[in-house]
Amino acid sequence: MPMSVPSSPSSYHASDGAAYERFLGRWTGRLAPLLVDVARLPDDGDVLDVGCGTGSLALEVARRGPDRAVAGVDLSEPYVAFARTRRDTLNVNFKRCDAAELPFTGGQFAAVLAQLVLTFVADANKVVAQMVRVTRGEAWWLRPSGISAGGSSTSGFLGHGCRDRPIGRVRRGTDCLHPLESAGCLAGTLDRRRSGRD
Repeated sequence: MPMSVPSSPSSYHASDGAAYERFLGRWTGRLAPLLVDVARLPDDGDVLDVGCGTGSLALEVARRGPDRAVAGVDLSEPYVAFARTRRDTLNVNFKRCDAAELPFTGGQFAAVLAQLVLTFVADANKVVAQMVRVTRGEAWWLRPSGISAGGSSTSGFLGHGCRDRPIGRVRRGTDCLHPLESAGCLAGTLDRRRSGRD
């Protein structure tokens, strides 16, 4: 997967959507239903997927809520183009933009979600602040600290924020509901939260 590090607010750049899908897309496809379950999205209102990659999370949200509009945004045009080819429902749209500079009005979305983008940006705090700014509901994110060659999380956390509760720095603490300490625990943590066991 060809990558370079630009000097923009976001530090990750990739140029091959099909390669991303083979490496991480198969994994994000398995995590997407779990994150949607944990987030307990409102019954209506638009939803934003920040750092959508090849679209797994946005497509999951769109399939579950065919009457809502879903937007997926990513800095990589090749990822956005690949996500568009996977679009199997009319209520989802993909567009290129920087997660650190979301081009949406405050409170525009009922919910905002992100799976992996915080691992790949230069300033995770700025991205989370943008996510919280554009939601009138809640923002949920996963932040694996590392991704193994097999595509599994080596550690990280599940985070949550909303407009009426200011978020401090993105780190382990009040904004991080569940630290993820060991390889392979991300899906388990999401599954426990989804079933109410955690």
